[in-house]
Amino acid sequence: MDRLPTDRTHVIATLCRDDSGMLSSIEMVLLATIVLVGCIVGLSAYRDSIIQELGDASAAVSSLQQGYDYNEIVNRGTIDNMQFDFQIAGSSYVDNLNFCEPAIRDPSGQAPMCIEIVPLFDQER
Repeated sequence: MDRLPTDRTHVIATLCRDDSGMLSSIEMVLLATIVLVGCIVGLSAYRDSIIQELGDASAAVSSLQQGYDYNEIVNRGTIDNMQFDFQIAGSSYVDNLNFCEPAIRDPSGQAPMCIEIVPLFDQER
């Protein structure tokens, strides 16, 4: 058995000349194809899950009630033996549903509401 080289350039040269674990070209093509198909499937699943989570987050923000209501405030007081009255009128705002929000909210695990995924190209051609 040969003695292992200690110099870095000799190590690299020895590894380049070593062909004991060499793959044939058909094995490399098959391996690259499998890896590529796996990456495509994984990225499309990742894309779908990101869209689902962003849709769920938008549904959660949309379901926040932004309405408010406060009553009229009337108070009487005195400052330096002078009486005064002040009054602040009440106000209210009712947050209605938007045009695309159903009465029943977006259930978990289904397509996000108000988001439609359509194919980019026409399938009939």
